[in-house]
Amino acid sequence: MRPDLPAGRADFGERLRARRLSLGMTSEALAFAVGVGRHTVLAWESGRAMPSLLLLGRLGAVLRVPFDELTLW
Repeated sequence: MRPDLPAGRADFGERLRARRLSLGMTSEALAFAVGVGRHTVLAWESGRAMPSLLLLGRLGAVLRVPFDELTLW
């Protein structure tokens, strides 16, 4: 976890990256599937930004994680 970021953001980004990699997806593939740019995915994974509720739903579907567990897994 990065000490310069709030715990929730850093943890979410680390879990997002780990799940993406476990599915064998590139950041480009995830970005395309969700409908954002690659730099947006990288910002989420680094903790510099968080996705909107709409995009959390899309991420859950693409990453095969239930919406209500997406930020907790």
